[in-house]
Order: sequence, then C-alpha cells, then structure tokens
Amino acid sequence: MILMSFGTRPEYIKIKPLIEAFEGRLPFKLLFTGQHVDLLSNVEDQDVIRLEIKDGPNRLDSIVSSVMNQNHIFEGIDAVLVQGDTTSAFAIALAAFHRKLKIIHLEAGLRTYDLHNPYPEEFNRQAVSRVSNIHLCPTMDSAHNLSRELVKGRTYVVGNTVLDNLVDLETSKTYFV
Repeated sequence: MILMSFGTRPEYIKIKPLIEAFEGRLPFKLLFTGQHVDLLSNVEDQDVIRLEIKDGPNRLDSIVSSVMNQNHIFEGIDAVLVQGDTTSAFAIALAAFHRKLKIIHLEAGLRTYDLHNPYPEEFNRQAVSRVSNIHLCPTMDSAHNLSRELVKGRTYVVGNTVLDNLVDLETSKTYFV
C-alpha cells in the first residue's frame, strides 16, 4: 500500500492526477498533514487520514514534530509518496526513512543550490532526495541535478503533474498577441 501525503493546496493539485490514476488499480491511502489548515474543505475524497499539527513557537518545527512518532499513519504501508519541497514533505519522508519504507519523491531534482532561497524549501528538496528510492522529475534538468549529486535510487522524468489537471479544460479560439 502506498501512502500519498499532502499538506498544501499545490501539493494536492499535483498529486490529484495520481490519485485518479491509482483509483481502483493500486491500493493507497491519503494523508493530509495540515500544513495549510483551510485546504481540506476543497478535498473531494472523504477517506483522508488527518494529522493534527500542534502549534508551538516555530511553525516549521511544529510540522516536523507533529509527524514524528505517529506510527499509526504508517501501519500497512510499503511506500510513501511525497510531493515537492514543503516541510510536510520533508517530515513525512524523514519519518518513512526512519521506518525503512520506500520513498517516492514527486517533483524531484529541482534546485537553486542556495539553502536560503527559497527557504526552507531548498533544504527540504535536497534532504528528501537523499532518502528517496524513486525520483519522479519534472524535467531532464532536474534529473541531471540528481545525477550530478550522485543521488541513489531510480530516476524518471515524468513531467509536471499540474499540467495533467488541465486535460479537461476547453480551450478558447481567441488568441491575444
């Protein structure tokens, strides 16, 4: 069983095509980490594990500490899919790594190589790459970044899943120049 985690609106948008592709084909659970607390009202699937973030003086610390020691989240899970570079993605990947679960990183390999820009996302990206087994990259450039870094695991260029959400949109025949 795969655990697909999301905590922000952009993460949900990016994993939504995977949820639709997995439905009825692969067993999965959804985990909402609660990084954006107002998001869940827009999530159509009611079968979502909800994590409560206990706020402390530092929101980023609170996200990480709220994920750790949550064994029930990982019961029956063989692999964890995290998306992007949020602190939620980092925390879930770290907890999965501690449990020796396979980690799949969607949107892997994006880099600025400046740990303070964007902050804390660049650190999160690099840390998740170090513990992931499968890297799903949006571009060849991101795959090359992982190759140069000698990151272990399998790397695939899969494109940007945000674009997969656009397939049902009708296009206008009016063009502006």
